[in-house]
Amino acid sequence: MNTYERRNLRKALERVDLAIQNARTGFVSSAFDDCYFTKAENLELDGLLNLLRREESRRVHDLIFYGVAQAALAKLPMSMFHRACLKQRTADVERRAGNLAIWSTPFRVLVPRFMEEAVMFTWIRRMRHVVIRGDAVDTVPSLEGDEALFLDPPYVNPCGDAPTYAEAYHFLEGFALGEVRWRRGLTYEKSHPIYVNCTDSDFESGQGWIDGIRTLVDAGSAATILATARQRDVPGARQLGRLLRARFSVVRRRTISETTLFSEKPNKEYLFVAS
Repeated sequence: MNTYERRNLRKALERVDLAIQNARTGFVSSAFDDCYFTKAENLELDGLLNLLRREESRRVHDLIFYGVAQAALAKLPMSMFHRACLKQRTADVERRAGNLAIWSTPFRVLVPRFMEEAVMFTWIRRMRHVVIRGDAVDTVPSLEGDEALFLDPPYVNPCGDAPTYAEAYHFLEGFALGEVRWRRGLTYEKSHPIYVNCTDSDFESGQGWIDGIRTLVDAGSAATILATARQRDVPGARQLGRLLRARFSVVRRRTISETTLFSEKPNKEYLFVAS
């Protein structure tokens, strides 16, 4: 359990700036050339990967990695690594999704921005900001006195054609593990390199999703739980509603209907508030 203070952020920001200034071409540049990020961006990532390898403080390490991960996701059109997307990012075409301003912003700007975001609540109303590093299923039962619990795990596509966890986030898991383990688990069987030794997720299947949510709901001490669901994915609104009503006396549902990048047909998303 980590408590972040101003001095932690200041030191981490200084190290990030220095690491990017002194970056040299390395593993990211060679393995993922012309894949997700530009050559200049890959060079920045090489500097940051080297910084994480050398960082002795787990507290600072985790804060820097959070900034890197959020920045990398923000620069991808789908916020996933399931396909090479550099050409999509840089093509001079009409765009239906993404933020060109963010895509064009270098990591040296984005990473500090997200690091500051991670600890900003420390300085609001003088609250103590605590970040817990671990699996939610293992962590929630250890929490005491929490007022609210927000559950927004990945949805499961019932058709089975959605990217798996490994396909969607392999780049970040490899980055977190470091170059040695990342290089060892890399495969080139697809059109782009992918790290195949990702940690198994309890939320990869519909039943796993339901079991995981039930565990979190039953184990948590929160007076209020907020949870999301989506119309054409697992869990559906009925499944999640039944699960919450089995424990809470009051369950409210808010419905939002919106289109997606891939379909003009409205898809309903649900927010449940149980207390």
